[in-house]
Amino acid sequence: MRPEVELGDYRSLRVEVPATEVTDEQVEEMIEELRRRNSELRDVERPAQAGDVLRCSLVMRRGDEVLSGEEEQETKPEREELLGLSIAPLTEELRNQYGIGRTVEGVVITEVKPDSPAAKKDVKPGDVIVEVTQEKVKQPQDVKARLLAVKKSGRRSVLLLLSDAKGELRFVAVPTS
Repeated sequence: MRPEVELGDYRSLRVEVPATEVTDEQVEEMIEELRRRNSELRDVERPAQAGDVLRCSLVMRRGDEVLSGEEEQETKPEREELLGLSIAPLTEELRNQYGIGRTVEGVVITEVKPDSPAAKKDVKPGDVIVEVTQEKVKQPQDVKARLLAVKKSGRRSVLLLLSDAKGELRFVAVPTS
């Protein structure tokens, strides 16, 4: 038996919404805040331009003795090996090498060990890891951190969201051991 409910004249109900005024200055401030919050720094191979962020190292020396700072080292993209995968940041060079579209973001897989669990799941070099356990990743250290959290929690597999070069997505569960 269902209860019978009689609705009164609900169509005549009105809610007063106070007008909110927003200045152009507030809009510009919010746009800048969103840009700052959602931006990422990328290394580029061109002369510095207005608005660029520069990373500098200062080393003070007396003769050959380093007084403060650290010796400058050649920085190469960090490569990690996890789950039988070699991964690297998605650079322009790797984007071109694998024909990865501009809309694809994440961490590129550069090598898959033939006998690895990932190889058995048809993961290939040029695939891009977009998410690990439903959290976006942008750098190899993001993938590593998520994988360590999965292992620490005792789960036996990790869920990867992969993109192919065209941006077509698929989920893959890869055993962690």
